Amino acid sequence: MATTGYFRSITVVIDKTVAGASVPGYPKTYDGKAAFTLDGASFVAKTSSGLATMPVDEYTARLDAWKTFVQNEEPGLSIDETTVAGGEAYK
Repeated sequence: MATTGYFRSITVVIDKTVAGASVPGYPKTYDGKAAFTLDGASFVAKTSSGLATMPVDEYTARLDAWKTFVQNEEPGLSIDETTVAGGEAYK
């Protein structure tokens, strides 16, 4: 199976701070290649190459589910929203 030609990475680092200091337990890293469960649906772990070669519809479904999973773990987070200058997605 050929790749899509796009780099695929679904990893986010969340840091909660109070008065400039990280809250205990933070920062947390959520890796979209890791296995996770959402609403009874299980998503198996993927390698980088496995993620890169997923059909676009399967990747999009995993990405959408993973974003919902992370937002459920971090109440109030909007994963599509950049809240820190320079925190935009990068390659």
